[in-house]
Amino acid sequence: MENEPAKADPVLDAAAATFARLGYRRTSMDAVAHAAGCSRQLLYLRYDSKDRLFQATVSHALASQLADASVALKARGSQAARLAGALVAWLGAHAIASAQDAGELTQVTRQLAAAVAMELEDEFIALLAAAIGSENPARARAQARLLLYASHEAKRRSASLQQMQSQVRASVRALLPTTQTHHE
Repeated sequence: MENEPAKADPVLDAAAATFARLGYRRTSMDAVAHAAGCSRQLLYLRYDSKDRLFQATVSHALASQLADASVALKARGSQAARLAGALVAWLGAHAIASAQDAGELTQVTRQLAAAVAMELEDEFIALLAAAIGSENPARARAQARLLLYASHEAKRRSASLQQMQSQVRASVRALLPTTQTHHE
């Protein structure tokens, strides 16, 4: 799965938007079918339950975010800008304050899709660590994980995408040694 471009899937994109807007509990298969412009029967042919739909949605969303992060790490610009761009892509900037039930979605993700979420997060950490670069791979991985944690907190505390991006950039500058960002 590493670095593969995520394929567009209108049904899963509509499901992600619906889960983000309504939360897990209040999202129905009818609501997702309506948002996707398909019938409920067609949705049930693809996903036999809301749980299965949620699992597929999480997997699709994280794979898309991983692909976007990979692109950001390959973009032109300073190392700090590429790292910040990858972190914003991974966090799913579209979800800033979009879900009233963000805690519920996090809990349901842990219950229903923890394995895939952990696998894709590990892939992201590996990409980030490689982009940080270091003679000590364990240190680069620890820095990547710390940047991710700081960025999650920036997202949680931000009221806008611009505020989150600014806080993520500040985290990258603060957490990386000056020798890595000074010449950028």
